[in-house]
Amino acid sequence: MCIKLFLDGGQKLPDFLSYKDLAVELHKHSRSVESAIADYLQCVRQHVIATLTLRWSAGFMRSTKIEWVMTVPAIWTDRAKDSTLQAAKQAGLSGKITMISEVSSSPHNRTHHETNHDEAGSCCRTHVGIDSA
Repeated sequence: MCIKLFLDGGQKLPDFLSYKDLAVELHKHSRSVESAIADYLQCVRQHVIATLTLRWSAGFMRSTKIEWVMTVPAIWTDRAKDSTLQAAKQAGLSGKITMISEVSSSPHNRTHHETNHDEAGSCCRTHVGIDSA
């Protein structure tokens, strides 16, 4: 999702992106960079919740505390990190939101689904990763 690069004006853009082209597209759809990212994160949130609800049940999901972990480029400014956090909140991600650098998460930076069980065999934590590449 290259649009995240526009949150930090110091980021070098890939050759196929330009600030001008993005501004035109955002204006055409009456969106800001932050609101476009919030739209994307809202879709991710809905997909994750729906998938986990199918796996575990609606009752289980209602009683489960969800913690979100988001990766951001290691060189991002505090302003860009804050904009990402605000977009996440606008998207409806609630509860604990942790932000870690993409470098720190690289071993886990691929699609995966892992469930840990406690000694009694009850589900106690599910990790869902989404490839950010």
